Amino acid sequence: MSINIMTTIFNSVIPDINLPEHNVKASSAKFVLLALADHAHDDGTHVYPSVTRLGLKTQLSRRTVIYALEALKSIGLIVNVGHSSWETINYRIAVDKINALPKWTVEKTKSAPNALSSQAEAPDAQVECTECMDTSASDAPESLFNHNNNHKGDPHYERNEVTSSKEKSKLSYRNNINQGRNMKINIFSEEEEDILQRFTEITGVYCPRDQKRLELAKFLLARVAEGDRIEDFSKWAMEYGQHKGDDFGKYMTWPEDLIADWGPAMKAGRKSREFACIYTRP
Repeated sequence: MSINIMTTIFNSVIPDINLPEHNVKASSAKFVLLALADHAHDDGTHVYPSVTRLGLKTQLSRRTVIYALEALKSIGLIVNVGHSSWETINYRIAVDKINALPKWTVEKTKSAPNALSSQAEAPDAQVECTECMDTSASDAPESLFNHNNNHKGDPHYERNEVTSSKEKSKLSYRNNINQGRNMKINIFSEEEEDILQRFTEITGVYCPRDQKRLELAKFLLARVAEGDRIEDFSKWAMEYGQHKGDDFGKYMTWPEDLIADWGPAMKAGRKSREFACIYTRP
């Protein structure tokens, strides 16, 4: 635990972070950053809590924690430096960048004048006398109490009154569906979220939440379970892949390219290991 880093984070102003596919509120990002600092040394190293532990500490959902971690990485406040011996992602908190964040301050302001005193001092102030107001129900207009009766015989009013609750329910349901379609919301089960998170932990690259990337994550985890090596693909992709110079990041935009390149990469990796065995025998 680094009290120094946590104090600096508390005093810092972290903005809302807009990522390509989702937005992260400042409060969520700051809370997750504080939870990470609870594990850090004063230099910002040795930070490798699991997503589950961060969720328990912050009481945020697993998805919100993952989004917050990606947002913090995108603005450089945390850096992925590999994996721990517990197979969790090892982060480093960028202390220098946190120190450079704007800090909040409290400004003392003059207290507002008393409303009652200002009203008393105003020469033209008008004060209503409640004792002179007759509020008895007997003198009130009948329409205030028999509002529904005034509309008897009006077919438009009676029809709207009967169907208003049902129509409102249907309209609300349709609006929710349309809003979900427009925002392209993808809701995954806990098992699917675990698959996407496992993909992120193995590759070190965030896997966007949509159906295409979910199928990619299932494909890769199945291949790894059968003995394929991530290292073979990374090495081959950096030199020969369709997106040279990047092992996984650019493939997230074109998942079908990763699936197409997987076979050649594994074949090259096996040949490379066989070649190394031949020339390293005693």
